[in-house]
Amino acid sequence: MTVFVLHRTNHDLSPAKSFGELRFVLHGHIFADEIDDGQIPPEYKNRMWAAAQEFNVQTDFFLLVGDQLQIALFTAMVVSLNETEFRVLRYDQEAKGYFAVRISV
Repeated sequence: MTVFVLHRTNHDLSPAKSFGELRFVLHGHIFADEIDDGQIPPEYKNRMWAAAQEFNVQTDFFLLVGDQLQIALFTAMVVSLNETEFRVLRYDQEAKGYFAVRISV
């Protein structure tokens, strides 16, 4: 099992390791000055596309943390591969930990 994380953050992600090995897809956020003509830079898109193709909806998790633009794009990529169900990890402040949620579209 792998936990796909779009980029490193200042948050302690170690509790997510109980769901699998953390795999970081990108180096950081996509900043406004990197967006050209309303498009995400190809190097980001290409790395995310490769990760989406490797994402196994049966065994892997997508950690919902970080840049909302990247979260939206990665989700769209996974769904575009005709995947109607996948798993995410969401942090719960009260429980002080991550829990799995199955997303069905």
